[in-house]
Amino acid sequence: MRQPDDEPPISTSLRPEVAIAQGLACHMSMIDIPLTAPDSTPPDSTLTHASRIPEGRRRRRLLRDGLSESRLRRDAETGTTLRLAHGLYLPLPRATSAEEVDEILRLRPPSPEWATLQALTAEGPHVVSHGTAAIIHGLSDAAPTAPFHITSPRPGRQMRRPGVVVGHRSAIPEEQTMEVQGVRVTTPARTWADCATQMRLVEALVMADRAIRHPWPEWEGRTQPLATPAELDLALRRKGRARDVRTARAALLLSRIGSDSPPETRLRYAFHRAGLPEPEVNIPVVDESGRILFRPDLGFRRYKVSVQYDGEPHSDPRRVRKDVRRGESTDGAGWLQVLITADHMHPSPEAAVEKTKRALRSRGWGG
Repeated sequence: MRQPDDEPPISTSLRPEVAIAQGLACHMSMIDIPLTAPDSTPPDSTLTHASRIPEGRRRRRLLRDGLSESRLRRDAETGTTLRLAHGLYLPLPRATSAEEVDEILRLRPPSPEWATLQALTAEGPHVVSHGTAAIIHGLSDAAPTAPFHITSPRPGRQMRRPGVVVGHRSAIPEEQTMEVQGVRVTTPARTWADCATQMRLVEALVMADRAIRHPWPEWEGRTQPLATPAELDLALRRKGRARDVRTARAALLLSRIGSDSPPETRLRYAFHRAGLPEPEVNIPVVDESGRILFRPDLGFRRYKVSVQYDGEPHSDPRRVRKDVRRGESTDGAGWLQVLITADHMHPSPEAAVEKTKRALRSRGWGG
């Protein structure tokens, strides 16, 4: 469970990976520009063309814009243009003054992965989708490596780039696409629907909970969830008779707003499968004056049982003191705290379920 004074979550936006950036990092380090995704701040319109943040481009686009074949080959050899994959390039910015160098370093060029996605979706109807879109939206913690998932509309041709692209064909309404830093991508709701129909139920549930959870603005820079339950439902209905749509539908029905981490969702799902009463998610427990005492990850209000998931032992003195205060608040409010760690969840959640059952039975549950 996250608390307001915890460490901020790790970003899950696309970052450079050795599998794709092999042979490219050295070129980037030669010009001393970080290998990162582009800054979300759009370039100032007053900047010169040379200092504006570049984007990945297809070879035919560069040639159409006036670059000759010989110049493209020379730029690729000297490292001023990076060859991302066959027919895909990233022209690097060229600074002519100290001010432009500063501006380039502030904006940052895109990573090779991001530039590749920009090039693949810059022209035509193609859109980043499925697992790759999930990584972009922060719905997945998978490594952002090739091959990237790209969907082309029916009845057009499916994109084929072995080792670079996993091609899909599907009708995607315009309102189910969006642009993220120059990359055309499916919306979070459509992304979930595409992924959930190809996942096991628990994994589809984890992704649904991540989509509908309310963010921490001070950590994530946004105030709205990635999607609402209604938007997930609509995206799923628009999938029609897709394979395994019933599994995705079951995951949506089990999803709950408030789950702050995949382990919390998996724990709640384990309780569901074991027939335990359904807990509330991150409910505030208050005193007589209405002051919030604590927020259990999963709370059985009727039995006053609080389940806390802690993935790692806390050795930081500040965290240890905070854990002690939380336990004291729980006891003072007449609740029983059940502490679950990663060891209780692996290789199966059976130990976590049994520990929680014992606590519930001690409070009058007859299951």
